[in-house]
Amino acid sequence: MARIISYVLVLSFSLFVAYLCQQQVGHENYVMAAWFVGGWIVFLSLAGLLTWRRPALIKLHPALVFICFIPMLGTEPLFENDQYRYFWEGKVLIEGFDPWRVPPAAELLDGVDFPERELVGFNKLTSPYSPLAVAYHTAFSWLPYSGALLALQIVNALMCAAVFFFLPPLRPVYVIGIAGILGKEFAQSVHIDLLVWLFLWLALTLTKRGALKLSAVAFVVSALLKVNILLMYPWFICAAFRAQRFRGVAISLAALAVALGGNVLGPLSLHESSGLVAFLEHWVWHSGVIALWQMLGGEVSSGIQLANIIWALGIAALGLLCLRWPFEGWHWSTVVYSFSAFWRPAFNGWYFPWFGLSAAMAGQELAIWYGLASQLAYVKYADPSQEWLLIFIVTTHLPGAFYLARQIILKRTV
Repeated sequence: MARIISYVLVLSFSLFVAYLCQQQVGHENYVMAAWFVGGWIVFLSLAGLLTWRRPALIKLHPALVFICFIPMLGTEPLFENDQYRYFWEGKVLIEGFDPWRVPPAAELLDGVDFPERELVGFNKLTSPYSPLAVAYHTAFSWLPYSGALLALQIVNALMCAAVFFFLPPLRPVYVIGIAGILGKEFAQSVHIDLLVWLFLWLALTLTKRGALKLSAVAFVVSALLKVNILLMYPWFICAAFRAQRFRGVAISLAALAVALGGNVLGPLSLHESSGLVAFLEHWVWHSGVIALWQMLGGEVSSGIQLANIIWALGIAALGLLCLRWPFEGWHWSTVVYSFSAFWRPAFNGWYFPWFGLSAAMAGQELAIWYGLASQLAYVKYADPSQEWLLIFIVTTHLPGAFYLARQIILKRTV
C-alpha cells in the first residue's frame, strides 16, 4: 500500500509542477515560488501523514518512477534559465567559437543561429562551466532548442529513475521526497549535478570492490564535469592508502593531478575563467550563514567572505579528521557536502544529490531532511526586505546544523 501511495503522490507532484510551468509565463517569480514552496510543503506533509502508519522500508520500481515523471517532460524548466546557456554554448562550440573567451552578448556571435539567445542569463559573462560539461551539452545542441530540451529531459529522467535501482530501502516519506526533488530539479530542470553524482556513485562502488584504477577514472570524469567533486579526494586518498598503501596513494594522487590539470590548465584556467570567477563573486542563494549575518547587522559582501573563510578552514579540518577517522565513503560525502551546503553562500535544490542522496545511501535520515529542505530555497524570489525571510532561511538550515553537530559530538564515521 505504501508503494501505491508513493507512486500516486509522485505523479501528483509531477502534474503540479507541469501545471506551474504552464502558468509561469505572465506571472511574477515570487507568485510562482509561493505556489511551489507551498506545494512542496503540502507534498511532504501528505507523504508523512499517509505513510506514518506504514513504517516498513520500501523501494520504488525505476520504470514506474520514470512514468511518474512523464508529465514534466517537454515543459519549460520552472524558475530556471540555465538550459538556454547549455544549448547556446553548445551552438557556439559547434560554430567554432570559444565560449570561455566570448560572452553571449558579444557582437562576434551575432551569426550563431539560436532564437533563444536573449534568454541566456548573465549574457556578459563567459562560460562558467567545465569543458566536459559543455561538450556534454553540445551533444544535444545539434537539435533545435525545444528538441534539445526534451532530449535532455528524457535522458535526465532516465538517470533519475536509475537512482532507484541502487538506492537502499527507506521509509516511504524519504522515498517520496527524493523522487519529487529528483523529478523537479533534474528530469524537469535538467541540472547536471545528478550526472556528476552518478559518477561519484560509480567511483565509491569501485573503490569498495578494490578496483582503484577504475575508481580513479570515475573520479576524474566526475571532477571534469564539475569541480566540487574534488571535496571527495581527501577521503579517496585515505581509502586508497588503506586499501593498497603507497600504491593506492599514487593512483589517487595521479587522479587528482589529472582532474586539476583538466580544469585549471585547460579552458578553465584563471586567465580564461572570468565568467566563473565573476559568477561566484556574487552568487548568494538561501545561505543560512549569510542570512544570520544579516540578522546581526552585517553586510552581504562581508558575510560571503566570512563564510568562505570558515568553509575553507572547516574543509581542511575535515581532511585531517579523515586521516584519523576511517570514514565510510557515503558518510564522508554526506558530512563534507552538508558542511559545504551550510557554510557556502548558495543552498539550492539541484545540490541535493551531494548531501541528500549521499545521506540516503549512508542511512542518515536527518541529512536527508536537510536535502529535502533545499526545495524551500525558492523563497529567494520573495521580497528580500522582509524580515521573516531571513528567519525562514536560517530555519531551513537547522536540520543540517543538527546533523553536523551530532556527527561531531558522537564522532560518527559510519
